[in-house]
Amino acid sequence: MLIHLPIIILTSLHPTPIADTAPKFDIARECQFGSKEEQKRCTDEETQARDQLQTEWIQFSSQR
Repeated sequence: MLIHLPIIILTSLHPTPIADTAPKFDIARECQFGSKEEQKRCTDEETQARDQLQTEWIQFSSQR
C-alpha cells in the first residue's frame, strides 16, 4: 500500500508557471473613460509604468 504513496504525491503536485516578461494589459481599454485629455494622460502614465516594470521585471525572484 505504501508503495503507491510517492506516485500519489507526485501526481498531486501542480507546476507553478513563471513568466519571463511582465504581464500585458489592454491600456486603451483601461483608459477609455473620461475626457480625451484624461484618456491621453491615463494612457501615457500606464505606458510609462508598464515600461518601467518591464525593465525591472528581471530583478524579481521566482521563489516564494
